[in-house]
Amino acid sequence: FIAKPVDRQRLVNSLQKWLGQSHEGEEAAQPSAEPDEVIMDLDVAQQLLDDTSPEAVVTIMTMVLDELTKLSASLGAMDGSATSISALREAAHSSKSSAGYCGAVQLQQFCQELELACDLLDHEQLQVLIGLGEQRIADGRRAISNYIATLS
Repeated sequence: FIAKPVDRQRLVNSLQKWLGQSHEGEEAAQPSAEPDEVIMDLDVAQQLLDDTSPEAVVTIMTMVLDELTKLSASLGAMDGSATSISALREAAHSSKSSAGYCGAVQLQQFCQELELACDLLDHEQLQVLIGLGEQRIADGRRAISNYIATLS
């Protein structure tokens, strides 16, 4: 089982394992830094580019930027009610998948933590994450926008 968002290397490793092509003692490729230290995993973005086209990547990443606007609005509207927590959870879930798909790993991790805090109704953790939210979104936006600029 591989959870979304799918990491290409994990998928390949899992397929090799179950198809009997795994090499004993071989370890999966690991990122060079922890997700907290990396805002954008350029290998993931490059793989997306290799799998599609520059035009498609621009379209996809622009859609991710639009999702971040919704996430930001949900963070701003968070008042602790069940309705606002539900809306924030949905925005975090959607943004988590999209961020992972385009390589915005720090944002993906933030959204995963936010989604979990909503699921657990952990109001204390939600307040901490809401305090970090705008900076994480701004960092993710900047990284994605900078990557888009390299494709123009």
